[in-house]
Amino acid sequence: MRFCVTLDDKNKDIAFLPVDFRSSLISFVKLMLNGTMYFNKFRERHPGFSPYVLGLELHNTIFYRDAVRVRLPLRVYFSSGISELAIAACNKAINMQGNITIFGLTITAVELLREATLSGKQVANFRIIGHAVFRGPGGYIKASDLVGLEEALNYSLRVKTDFLSKYQVIAQYTPVRIISSNLYKGVCRHYGGMIDSVKGELELSGSPEMLQILYDYGLGVRTGQGYGYVEILG
Repeated sequence: MRFCVTLDDKNKDIAFLPVDFRSSLISFVKLMLNGTMYFNKFRERHPGFSPYVLGLELHNTIFYRDAVRVRLPLRVYFSSGISELAIAACNKAINMQGNITIFGLTITAVELLREATLSGKQVANFRIIGHAVFRGPGGYIKASDLVGLEEALNYSLRVKTDFLSKYQVIAQYTPVRIISSNLYKGVCRHYGGMIDSVKGELELSGSPEMLQILYDYGLGVRTGQGYGYVEILG
């Protein structure tokens, strides 16, 4: 299940976000999951992967030293293959409509999104919303390193598949392959530092089960911080 939350300010066309705005996205998910069993994840010392993925696509961005200027409205995307989790988050977001939340913005709409079903498909063309990040032994992988990206993608997918079993999401890991890519470099400010990210489109082949996991829970790492959310092209 996936949905989109619109954040806006009827008196403004632009907003200024903190440079390290990813922590605010985590706070937003905490608001949506507060009071559910899934909130316990935030109490764990080493929570591992998130059983969901967030996306945030910014438009007309201008980066300053301490802030990011963006055009309103903002749309926060949420996806999870765990229906109960996504329903709980969506219902909470609906109940918060009209309230001021992160960035001093108000929830003005909550929209259920049409989902793609990848059963029977062995190839999928993903478009990354915003940024995705992939980590290898030597650090974050650049868009030009397709070998490193494929290795990092499979490592995170294998670990994520194992992690999701604690939520009764049972899937047998098998590797995926990069068929083609239209990727380019991105750089993100992250908790006081800079990390390499990837933007664009990525065509992958693999079992329908693994492609669905990537679609439902995102590509790469830090998916709970707004990285790796994808749409299906075609």
